[in-house]
Amino acid sequence: MNPRPYSLPRHGFTLVELLTVIAIVGILASIIIVSIGKVRASARDTRCLSNLRQIGILFTLYRADNDNRLPVDIQVDQATNATRTWDNYLKDYLQNSSTGARAADVFGCPSVVPDANTLSVQSSYGINYHLGSNQTPRLKIPFTSIARPSETFLVTDSDDRAFRRDSQSLMQNGNSRYDIPPVERHSRRFNMLYADGSVRILNFNAMPWGATHSGTEPPWGPGS
Repeated sequence: MNPRPYSLPRHGFTLVELLTVIAIVGILASIIIVSIGKVRASARDTRCLSNLRQIGILFTLYRADNDNRLPVDIQVDQATNATRTWDNYLKDYLQNSSTGARAADVFGCPSVVPDANTLSVQSSYGINYHLGSNQTPRLKIPFTSIARPSETFLVTDSDDRAFRRDSQSLMQNGNSRYDIPPVERHSRRFNMLYADGSVRILNFNAMPWGATHSGTEPPWGPGS
């Protein structure tokens, strides 16, 4: 009589165990997805800050060729009736540089999806409207007239060429095309380039708006 061969007992996963494993995998996957999203958002924020720093350098180059003056938001050539904006002037220096940086990259916030029907295709940033004269045509102001450059807004995340101190109320009551406020593209915040070349992250609700701040003094105006 031959003895029966010994076999290991078979043990499969129960339904509860399978469901537990699936739940754990799902939780881990969701955590990874969220983490990847935050990492990508952080990378976009950092690149935007880098863009603004480069734009600050372009302002310095422009000033060196223009009697230490800043470009205004929009300027119309009275002879040709051609219109140029502040970023158009700065892009000339970028195109002539040896860095290889493209204007579309430097003037395009990575958190913006280009739209052929918007100005963001050409620039994702706006200049401080109050750093131009109130004359027609608007004149370039001397950089030396800015009393406290480290406290004065220069360029920020925007959907138009310029932003203004009264944009908060205009945003609530319906903006005109030239009264666009800063845009919260970075976790409910936006990046700001100051006149001294420094870059900071600001909160919309913490902005010193026109109801309590003059358009002639920092952070909006050049001051005295």
